[in-house]
Amino acid sequence: MKITITDKNGNTNDYEFRNKQKLTSLMIQNNLDEGFGICGGFLDCGTCHVVVESGGSTEKQADEQDTIDAFVFESYDNSRLGCQIKLDESWDGAKVKVI
Repeated sequence: MKITITDKNGNTNDYEFRNKQKLTSLMIQNNLDEGFGICGGFLDCGTCHVVVESGGSTEKQADEQDTIDAFVFESYDNSRLGCQIKLDESWDGAKVKVI
């Protein structure tokens, strides 16, 4: 399965992922984590903010939305936190942009 990620520098590439892998872990695995997810996935910072451009899910739990509201300068309806995205077959072919 693959996901397309546009990084903070505007580089867009496809990355293979494992079922149930967190997006943050995929970013680290592919050295795309500069300043990304500094809290370690504990919903304490918002540095893993991404926008789901297509595919995948934009649904958030209340605690994820609370973190976005508290820490993300400009959020969108399709904003998510990478630490809360568990990749599965529904994300195959999805496109996300790191903000």
